[in-house]
Amino acid sequence: MDKTCFSVCVAVCLAACAGRTGAPDSTASVVAAPPCTVPTPNTDSLWREVRAVGFTFCVPVSWRSQGTAPSAAVDPRTWRAESGTMTWGTGLPPTREVIARKTVVLREGDPPPQSMPRPDIRNYTELLGGRTAEVTEIHSQNLHYTEARWHDPAVYLQGETRNFTTAQLLLTIHRTVRFTREPSSP
Repeated sequence: MDKTCFSVCVAVCLAACAGRTGAPDSTASVVAAPPCTVPTPNTDSLWREVRAVGFTFCVPVSWRSQGTAPSAAVDPRTWRAESGTMTWGTGLPPTREVIARKTVVLREGDPPPQSMPRPDIRNYTELLGGRTAEVTEIHSQNLHYTEARWHDPAVYLQGETRNFTTAQLLLTIHRTVRFTREPSSP
């Protein structure tokens, strides 16, 4: 290789390297998230605050937003981790329909199959963020749903996961809600 060819190769390599930022192309810039100011029991991880319409709540910093924010004053509605999701909203929450199907192949002489187990559904009220919330937990095979719903203001959080440990984390997230405005007068 002659000196001219070598010099051109070095120049091309230097130009290519100069244009790089040092971060891989797939890495998004990290924006500092506001820290959670609500105590989060039984966790060793850091948490961040999520701004919603009329309230805030916290999620572990490892959770990522999905979708776009409805406005500059609030954060995206859905937050996702590898093991689950949490969505906030206003008004009435969307209804959930749980459909379980089971395919059974029987051979002649086999006993009939047992029926599908019914989902375990718990409905209760809990004081969350200083206001009464209707809380629902649905546990069905490997699907777990959580929901906390307030009437004044009409807001909700819905969580979904496939494992029970994360279902408990979703309930902890519900318990970090703090309202940013006073309830309506009767």
